[in-house]
Amino acid sequence: MKTAFSSVTVLILASLATSFAESPMERELSRLKEQREKALTTAAEPINRRYRDELQKLLRQASDDKDATAAALVIQAMNTPLEFESQHTDVLKFLMASNWGIKGASDVFEFRLDGSIAQLGGGWKTKSWKLAKDGKSVRVEYEKNGYQDWTISGGVMYHPTLGAFQPLPKPAKIK
Repeated sequence: MKTAFSSVTVLILASLATSFAESPMERELSRLKEQREKALTTAAEPINRRYRDELQKLLRQASDDKDATAAALVIQAMNTPLEFESQHTDVLKFLMASNWGIKGASDVFEFRLDGSIAQLGGGWKTKSWKLAKDGKSVRVEYEKNGYQDWTISGGVMYHPTLGAFQPLPKPAKIK
């Protein structure tokens, strides 16, 4: 009797679970949307990189020509988010909302939208950063020592050897 009752209970629970699950059509639609977003991001990546590189050249040219108006326009373009830059815009906003550092240490990093890193203090000179496709790590490239992947978890970034980098107040731009 107990076995029959538990078997019936399992069957009822299983049928309820499948009624709340996605239908095959919904799963396929979700898969297609995700596949499309990934393809757009991948296809746009080299285009966006070239665009940022060309903006850097324009900024240098405006600086050399001492043209403040042109430089301001280029800087505005550099600070405008690019479509399909990343599907993890929430993580990007989180990274750029504050400076990052280890409490009591001199290294402070500012992750910028154009992929550059402003750094205050410390001995390592950083070159660029890029959010991983999964949105769970940041690849930081150094001028001389290659790159490292910093993991993002629970509002903290973990450096492979230094430990946890905390978000710090962002009072002023680092030059």
